[in-house]
This record gives sequence, C-alpha cells and structure tokens, in this order.
Amino acid sequence: MIRLLDIQWIKLKTYRPFWVIAILYSALLIVGFGSVMPLMGYLAAQGADFEGVNPGMIPLYHFPDIWQNVTWAAGYLKVLPAFLIILMMGNEYSYKTIRQNIIDGMSRQEVVISYMLLAFIISVVFTAVVGFIVIVLGTIYSKSGIGIWHDSEMLFAYFVQLFSFLIFSMLVAVLIKRAGLSVIILFFYSIFESIFVSVTKYAKDIDLFYQIMPLSAQGNLIKVPLQRYIFQEIQDYISWYELAIVLGETALFVYLIYILLRKRNLA
Repeated sequence: MIRLLDIQWIKLKTYRPFWVIAILYSALLIVGFGSVMPLMGYLAAQGADFEGVNPGMIPLYHFPDIWQNVTWAAGYLKVLPAFLIILMMGNEYSYKTIRQNIIDGMSRQEVVISYMLLAFIISVVFTAVVGFIVIVLGTIYSKSGIGIWHDSEMLFAYFVQLFSFLIFSMLVAVLIKRAGLSVIILFFYSIFESIFVSVTKYAKDIDLFYQIMPLSAQGNLIKVPLQRYIFQEIQDYISWYELAIVLGETALFVYLIYILLRKRNLA
C-alpha cells in the first residue's frame, strides 16, 4: 500500500496541472461560499426579498443547516477534481506509464488499487477543505455553537459522492484513453442522464432509473435543502438505501476498470 502511494506521489509532486487544479478548486470553494452571505446582505440592503423574506435573514450558514447546504452546493463543483482524474489517466496512456508500471512488476490489481488510492486521497483532501469551510462559516454566522456537529454526517455523504464520481470519471477515461474525448463524453453523458432521469422520474413504474443512474444516485445522497426556508419538508439525513446503491455502483466501476485493464495488452 505504501509503495503504491509512493508511486502516485512521484507522479503528482512534479505534475503542475494537479497543483493548479487543486489550488483553483480549493480557492473556488472558499471564495464561492465565503461570498454568499455578504451577497445576501447586499441584496437585503438594496431592498430585495424572496417571497417577502429578507435574504440577509435566511440562516444558510447556521448550524446545523450549513452542513447540508454547503455539501449539497459543493457537489455541483466536483467537475474540477474529475477533470484532474481524467487528465492524469489520459497521460497514463499517452506516456505509456501504465505499460511501464506493468513491465516494472506491478500487477493489474495493484494498478487499479493505486488509482483507487489516488481518487481516495483527492476525495479526502477536498472533503477536508469543505469541512473547514463549514466549521469556519458556521462559527462566524451561527448565533451559538449548539448543535455544531448535528448533521455533520453530510460531510461523509459528500466524500462518498465525490469518490464515486471520481471513480466513474476514471472508468470513462480508462475506456476512452484520451483525456479530451473523455471530458467531452462525460459532459454529454451528464446531459443525457439528466434529461433521461427528468423524463422518467415521475413516470409510473420506471422511477427506479432516478435511483440507480450513476450521477443521479450520487446526487441523491444529499437532497436539495433550500425548501426548508419556505417551510417545506426535506430529507435532512443520509438514506442507507441510497448510500448502498452508490457504494455498490462504485464497486462495480472499480471492477469494470480492472476488467478493461486485464483484457488489454498493456505490457
């Protein structure tokens, strides 16, 4: 395990796009979420209101609401880490790094495990960034520290969501082998799935697609939280059924990556 981590670190430490994207994504999260409440305050000062509600008074960043609000919104920004994964996988094929790893004695199982470790580490780092943002903003804007850890399991849901999306993106990259084309295919697949799920979501007897389509299943881990501010009921917990679907699909993605690498003549 340590040896596989060392191999990935050797690739990453001098790979400038990795650091650029990592810093850009972290900055986007910090600046983006940090500017929300000042913007709401500005809108309130200009006399704006949402259905008669002062936007500056909406407790978006109060504990415990902030856990679900931030992790839900952060889920829409995971395209940058996915782009990083696809770019790195494309380089693996372009520079024949996979082939060299096999020649140097790595088994195909170890190659897959090393990729999983890469996705895991990236997910842990960005989950930590999101957690840091939640703690800081929640501490600033909450009127008290009561319930600070209540609903913090949403951070775990964000980690699973991000990790599963990175593995899915990795599967696309391994299947296509070209970074640019992989990004395009992932983009159009996202649009296709969104349309397909929207059409079938409310259709009788076929709403199962809404639960099992990969990107939709990942999104279901953290439900849209904003309806709570217009006094509608929301799901503010992790469904173990939906979590099991995502974990099962992630395991399937890993298996398919292994099958693809096993059937190809890499060495």
